[in-house]
Amino acid sequence: MIELYQLEIEVDANDEQTVPTLRVEECQTSVLNRQARQWLFRALKKMAADINALVNLYNAQSLIDWNADGQPLTPAYDIVLPKSLVFSEVKTVLDDDFKRAFELFTQLEQYANEMKGD
Repeated sequence: MIELYQLEIEVDANDEQTVPTLRVEECQTSVLNRQARQWLFRALKKMAADINALVNLYNAQSLIDWNADGQPLTPAYDIVLPKSLVFSEVKTVLDDDFKRAFELFTQLEQYANEMKGD
């Protein structure tokens, strides 16, 4: 994500724009319990908020899909939270969340590179 902020700064030539500090809160337990579930949900919601801040910046700078029919703005990223702590479900949900996030990053990078002329 940091690279996408740096790319936006380069494309927009905005020296006042800064790259935010992104960090993940440490989990205070080593077992899968209620505390771990609450930490996981906080971390995922923070991740979604950070991704959406980037999406909003790209939309505001018109780094969007200009070939899209209708509204070309990039839609907000929605996180899906696991319903249980069963490992297989958590893994499946997280795999999908991260897959969609990385696809979105690739999309944003493409929009910025198209604007930049790469």
